[in-house]
Amino acid sequence: MAATFTVCATAIPLAVLAGTASALPEDALPGDPSLSDYSAPESDEDVTVTPIDFQVSNQLEPGSSYTLRGFLYEPADAEGCTTVLQANHALTTGAWYWDIPFEQDRYSIARTIVKESGISFLALNKLGYGQPDHPYRSSDRPNGYTVTVEALADASHQVTQQLREDGYERVGLIGHSAGSEESELQAGLYQDVDALILSGFTHLATERFTAQIATQEVPRTLTDDYPFFFGDHETRDSFLFTDLADPELVKALHPLVNETPAGEILSIGPQPSRAVAPLIDVPVLTLIAEADEIFNAAGAPVDEATFLSSDDVTFNSYPGIGHGVEFHRNGPEITQDVADWISARPDALPSCR
Repeated sequence: MAATFTVCATAIPLAVLAGTASALPEDALPGDPSLSDYSAPESDEDVTVTPIDFQVSNQLEPGSSYTLRGFLYEPADAEGCTTVLQANHALTTGAWYWDIPFEQDRYSIARTIVKESGISFLALNKLGYGQPDHPYRSSDRPNGYTVTVEALADASHQVTQQLREDGYERVGLIGHSAGSEESELQAGLYQDVDALILSGFTHLATERFTAQIATQEVPRTLTDDYPFFFGDHETRDSFLFTDLADPELVKALHPLVNETPAGEILSIGPQPSRAVAPLIDVPVLTLIAEADEIFNAAGAPVDEATFLSSDDVTFNSYPGIGHGVEFHRNGPEITQDVADWISARPDALPSCR
């Protein structure tokens, strides 16, 4: 198997784009809907947006039943679409990651993929994520210590099964950061998807992030089953963004940040997906941020050797950007690369148009 590596140097506007972020109190806690005037995602002329729920059990609580809540984005001109890209977000984020309320015509991942690729996009809050009454909705919250990487991959698998039962013939997975780990784990363990897209993820953590986990994040989990991962917005931003991100966009994301299940924090370190990645035999796209402060871009060659069973593996490498891959100023071009990759693989994820 030979992987394709591409260094993508896209044009980056020098001007800071106009923002619409609400003022954020200095002592703001994450995920509080009162901190902004954001509203729920709405349909536009190209994309139909519908709130959607799924019932899942928590792997570590046999017999349990929890609701995952989010939004389904569908092509407005393709009724009955049977191809869908199912998304798994990162630590601290949520369903909003895929359709941020800041210059959506530029930065919305979900809307761009639906418009450009002609497929549907499912953005759910993972188990334990979101705040009550938030416009981007919230999923049910079990005991945070039971919400592990393995449990989240299993919950995502349950959603995929339900999508198949509801008539979707092709289901792809897209993940960011920890969501990539869980998507990769699901794809390898359950063999239930038709394509896999990984963003902001390799199997090599940076020394800085490893130290952050050991000295800051693990201690936080000892007293709180849903801590504020990174502890404050300044630290979080320093891990996610470089100076190629619009400061107004970064600020606009602050009110959306969610607390993170302790179980996910405690179980992500070993990256269990590495054990099953060699079993993945569907097309794989990985988006590498060369200035990522969490997952080291130097891990890409290791990952190339990991996908032994797939004959279609692509790595796109983007210089100068950080872990919040799509939210730097060249983010729209990166998302367009994803849409183009999907469109070039009609056998895996056919357009509904």
